[in-house]
Amino acid sequence: MVLSVLWANCQLDDVFDTKHDLLLQEYAEPQYEATEISTATSAKFPKIKQFLSCIYKANHFKETKIGESFVDQYEKSSLDQAQLRGKYVMYLIRKHLAIIYKAKLKDFRVDEVLKIKYAEGTKQFGIQKNMRKCYNCYIDNNCQAMRSLEAIKIVSLAHSMYYANRGKRIPSLTVEIYVEPRNLEAIANYLKTFKSKYKSVDINPRLDCEYFRADANVIFDEEVIFQTLSSKKEKNVPSDKAYQCILYSFAYFKKTQKKILKFIVYNPLAGKEYIMQLDDIDFEGLENALKHDLIKKKDEGKIDNKSEHKNDDKQWK
Repeated sequence: MVLSVLWANCQLDDVFDTKHDLLLQEYAEPQYEATEISTATSAKFPKIKQFLSCIYKANHFKETKIGESFVDQYEKSSLDQAQLRGKYVMYLIRKHLAIIYKAKLKDFRVDEVLKIKYAEGTKQFGIQKNMRKCYNCYIDNNCQAMRSLEAIKIVSLAHSMYYANRGKRIPSLTVEIYVEPRNLEAIANYLKTFKSKYKSVDINPRLDCEYFRADANVIFDEEVIFQTLSSKKEKNVPSDKAYQCILYSFAYFKKTQKKILKFIVYNPLAGKEYIMQLDDIDFEGLENALKHDLIKKKDEGKIDNKSEHKNDDKQWK
């Protein structure tokens, strides 16, 4: 189904004026990440979420059981442990794929974390000190993934440290991250099957556009977006993961003028693969929604700032 029709069916009858085009220049440094938009409430980004919801409702992911479930092994895990495990598995998958495809592996978050000046004696200082050596192993395709697990754990902590440096709440940092050994083997075996399906891989590409910041996990053959979902819940992919993929596809189109219409989400804990194949995406409609909601947010911020200045002026008078 062509999604421009879905957009019309959603009865989004707002008329977008030239104000949006005039203000595009303000998005040189986007305020939000694609993930923040995809997981936000509909009240925060009403037009965007309504548009994405239309796509998701018409095109659910097709679920495939590809191996053993290890969910029971992680039932007693805390939220912090689950979050750290998810990032570790994501970095492990990237490492595997880099070796399989002999591809370049780089992580901009690690690069940023290594520049931060942490106070000597802090946990962050110690992790950063070890991270330099571990990162060299991580990006070296001669270092095998299964022989570099501890190094990959340390490198994966850069993801949390990157956001902590930006004032975000993160899990308590630790290298005590457990993944069932048979689960690690299942992940490696699953990833080996991709070599016969796809010729090339782009690992963690930056897809920043004028509306939001974005970096996809993996893109195969410039036509498939591959994301991970380390969830203990054995059910269909949550809507926000689908929204995230669609936003990445939009950002990729803005960058390359190529449409990616196939999304794969892999849940290594549940041993499941989810695939969504679209006929088309109305990127013009999505861009209109992005303009509407993001410019509204920027305008609200300006109004708040003006009010603060007025209050300050009153205090000084």
